[in-house]
Amino acid sequence: LVQLSLDEQRCALSGIEQHPLPANVLAVLRARGCGAAFPDLVPSIGTPNLNTIFWAHNTLTMVPRQLSSFVQSMRLLDLAHNKIAHMGEELLALKNLRDLSFAGNRLQEVPAAIGGLKGLQQLW
Repeated sequence: LVQLSLDEQRCALSGIEQHPLPANVLAVLRARGCGAAFPDLVPSIGTPNLNTIFWAHNTLTMVPRQLSSFVQSMRLLDLAHNKIAHMGEELLALKNLRDLSFAGNRLQEVPAAIGGLKGLQQLW
């Protein structure tokens, strides 16, 4: 399984967080508009492969803590249109992140430390 796509299911997904997903094989995780909680990502042996997450239009209230496991591999993170009020410290560790979307959230501010992500090309 290289890509898991759960976009816009006709009914809200529940229980996905109870089924660990293999982060060492999975490269793309997509679940836009399906009302799912963020899943448990099984830590991998060696370098994780997960590099793209589309988790927009769900009900996240915070940045998933598990993202700190993907400091080398994460390139694109779309958490747009959730209910996130603060960018978490987990984001600041994603040193290879190129694209980050927080559009439509409840952000109070963008931390100045986001400038430390030297590879970040797009922030919206």
